[in-house]
Amino acid sequence: MTEARAELPEGWEWIKLGDVCKALRGVTFSSGEARSEPFDGGVACLTTSGVQNEVAWGSRRFIPKVAARREEQFLRCGDILVSTANSKALVGKSCVITELPFECTFGAFVTVLRPKNIAAELLAYWMRSPDALSYFYEKSSNTTNISNLKVNDLLALEMPLPPLEEQRRILEALQMQMAEVDKARAATQAQLEAAGELPSAFLTDLFDQLLECPQRQVREVASFSSGGTPSKARADYWNGDIPWVSPKDMHVSVVADAQDHVSESAVSESSTKLVEAGTILVVTRSGILARLLPVTIAARSVTFNQDIKAIMANRELILPEFLRWAIKVRENHILTRGVKVGATVHSLRSGFLESLEIPVPPLDEQKRLLEVIYEQQTHSVSLRQALTTQLETINALPASLLRQAFSGELTRQPSPEDLRAALTCLAVERLHHRVFFGVVQLMKVLYFAQAHHSIPLGYTIRRHTYGPFDKAVYDLEKEGEREGWFSVDKAVDKQGSRYVPGAELDSLAREAKVTLGCWKGELDGLLELAESFDTTGLEALATLHAAWNDLLLEGRQPTDSEIISEVLEGWPGKAEKFHKGELRQYLAYLKATPYIPKGTGQSTRLTHAA
Repeated sequence: MTEARAELPEGWEWIKLGDVCKALRGVTFSSGEARSEPFDGGVACLTTSGVQNEVAWGSRRFIPKVAARREEQFLRCGDILVSTANSKALVGKSCVITELPFECTFGAFVTVLRPKNIAAELLAYWMRSPDALSYFYEKSSNTTNISNLKVNDLLALEMPLPPLEEQRRILEALQMQMAEVDKARAATQAQLEAAGELPSAFLTDLFDQLLECPQRQVREVASFSSGGTPSKARADYWNGDIPWVSPKDMHVSVVADAQDHVSESAVSESSTKLVEAGTILVVTRSGILARLLPVTIAARSVTFNQDIKAIMANRELILPEFLRWAIKVRENHILTRGVKVGATVHSLRSGFLESLEIPVPPLDEQKRLLEVIYEQQTHSVSLRQALTTQLETINALPASLLRQAFSGELTRQPSPEDLRAALTCLAVERLHHRVFFGVVQLMKVLYFAQAHHSIPLGYTIRRHTYGPFDKAVYDLEKEGEREGWFSVDKAVDKQGSRYVPGAELDSLAREAKVTLGCWKGELDGLLELAESFDTTGLEALATLHAAWNDLLLEGRQPTDSEIISEVLEGWPGKAEKFHKGELRQYLAYLKATPYIPKGTGQSTRLTHAA
C-alpha cells in the first residue's frame, strides 16, 4: 500500500497498525475439549464463526479455562477480532467488541488487535474499508480450503491517522451516516418485501369483488389428468426432447421447459401423459405444500410426473389463465383445508381441487380482469426492480463513506448554503433550455435532492399548491440573480418564468460538480428525470413522492389508491389540477424509477404553506 499513498489533510499521518495496536494470538485446544454447554472449570471461547458484522456471541463454545494461559488472552471492550485463518474471501473479516456479556477468550484462528492511541471504533471502520480488505486478500496465502493472514502482515497494514480531535469528529459523522444507511436499507427491504406481496393482496381484493358471480366447482369447467414416471431402466425413454415436468420445475408461473426430457415412446408406452399448451399444472404431493401451492401454466406441450395434476380448461366456459389465477388466489384456503400432512411429504386430499369453488364470470369479463391483472403485475415487477436497484445503491454506500472518512472528505461537509448554490448552478446549466425552467421546477429538483438523496440543503418542505415547497427558494433565486448565476425571464408567453444562464455559469457549474462530487451519480439521474418532464409532470411526481413518504413515515405501506387519495385530499389545489387517472399514470412512472420513497426525513403533513 505504500506505493499508492494518497495525499493527506494537514495534521494527518500514515501509520501502520503495529504503531497503534498490539496483536494477540488466540488459544489452542483440541476438538474433544470444546463443548456446546458450560462446565465447571470452563470458559467461553469465540472462534472464526463469531467474527461477523457484529460479534456473534451465540456461536461461542466452552473450553477448559486453563487453555488461556495469559490474562491478556481474555477479551476486553474495544478489542477487534480478526479472522486470520478462513476461506480466501473471508480472511481479514473483523468486528469490534463494544460490550462483554460474559468472560470469554478466543481461538487460534482469530487474532485480536488491542488498540492504543486510537479510537477502537474508528480502527474497526478502517479494517472494513475497501483498501484494508484488498490488502488482506492480497496478503493471505492461497490454498484450497483455508487461507492464512500472517500477524506480521496484519500489523504492517497502513492507515491514514487523523489527529485525536478529528478522529472523534470522523467517528461521530460515520456513526450517524452509517445509521442512516442502515435505516434506509431496512426501509427499502421492508418495501421490497411489501412489493412482493402486492400481487397476492391485489388478487385477493380483485376476486373478492366476484363473490356475486356464478360459483362453480373446478370439475364443472375443466377436466383433470394425473401424471406418471417412465421407467428409469429404459434409457430410450429419457433421450427425447419433450419436457417432463416435476415439482422442481414448478417455481415459475409459466413453464416452457423442464430439467428432464422424455421421448415419444415414453409417452406412448408409459403412465406419463402429454398435455397441450395452456394446461394448468398443480403440485399435489411434495414437502413444499407445507408453505406454497405451486400453480403454473404450460407454454408448450409437456409431460409430467405423478406428483402433479393437470387441469384442462373448457375454453367455452373459462380461460386457462383465468383458471390459474382463480386457483392461485385460493392458495391459503387450499393449504389450510386441503393438504394432508405427512412426516416429510404432504399431499392434497383426493377430490379437493376438483370440488373447489371458483367464480366464473362471462368470458369477456374474464378477459378484462386478466388485462387488469397483467397491468398490475407489470407495475409490481417494475417496482421490485426499482427497489432492488435502490437497495444495491444503498449497500454500496458504506464503502463510499469509508473512503470519504479516511480521506478527510466526510468532515469537510459544505454548508447547506453552499450545497444549495452548487445544485442550483448545476441544475440551471443542465436544464435552462427547457421552457419554464424556473423557481417551481428548481424547487422540485431541490426537493428530490434533499428528501430522496439526503443532501442536507436545510429546507423545511411544506404542502403547497405547487407541490412540495419551501418559500426560502425565493431567497435563493434572488441570490442567483444578484451573484450573476442567471437572470430571470418573467415573460415567457405570460405563463411563467425561466432562468437564463449568466456569463460565469459554466465555471460555476464546474465548481459545483466538485462540491457535490460524492452525490454526482445520484444528481445525474435526478437531472435526467427533471429533463423528461414539464412543470406539471415534475409537480405530480414530487407530490406523489412526498405523499407516499409521509404515509411511510406513519408506519403504513400504502396502496396506489391510498397514495393518490392522499394527494387529492391532503394537498391544496391538487383535486382541481389532477384527476385520478393522471396521477395513477405518474405513480406508475415513479415506481419504474429509482425514486421510491424510503420513509425517511421530515413529514410535509405538519402544515400547508401559504
